[in-house]
Amino acid sequence: MSSLQKNRTHRWGHSPHQSQTDLLKSLLSKQLNPQRPLYVLGHVIPLKQLEEHFAPLYGRVG
Repeated sequence: MSSLQKNRTHRWGHSPHQSQTDLLKSLLSKQLNPQRPLYVLGHVIPLKQLEEHFAPLYGRVG
């Protein structure tokens, strides 16, 4: 195996270090303003009930 192939395997073959992924992992809820109307609406709409009501209209595959 050439040094280029080893380097490629090393760079792309492993998950990034935890410290690298933590930079991008802040919770979305901490980034959003809970006083904005769209945020409030997202907590008021009964999404689970809507999903159950409309589920028969959609196929299980694709």
